[in-house]
Amino acid sequence: MNCLKKLWLDEAGFVLSSELTLVTGALVIALATGLTAVREQIVGEFGNFANAIGQINQSYSISGIHGQSAAVSGSAYSDTARNVGDLTANLQPIELYDPTFLVDPSTETEP
Repeated sequence: MNCLKKLWLDEAGFVLSSELTLVTGALVIALATGLTAVREQIVGEFGNFANAIGQINQSYSISGIHGQSAAVSGSAYSDTARNVGDLTANLQPIELYDPTFLVDPSTETEP
């Protein structure tokens, strides 16, 4: 029992709550800053990946085959280069609610 009392009263390794609060606050701020930088890098890499996929050239050309009694014409497709940013540049917002849609013109009265 004497040993437990000595351990209970021992303050040699005691951490003050104010010190713990300051260290925790600094760690949270550092973690938020670091995660923000990681997020920005991931978004940038996704953008680069999307542009790389958009730049894949899928053009092909097959020449025709001519035999003694039959012939098959060839086929070709030319893929044009495009940028993912160009596809989204001219998008317009969609009007989800049009108040005039619910008005019946036959029931309108003039003031």
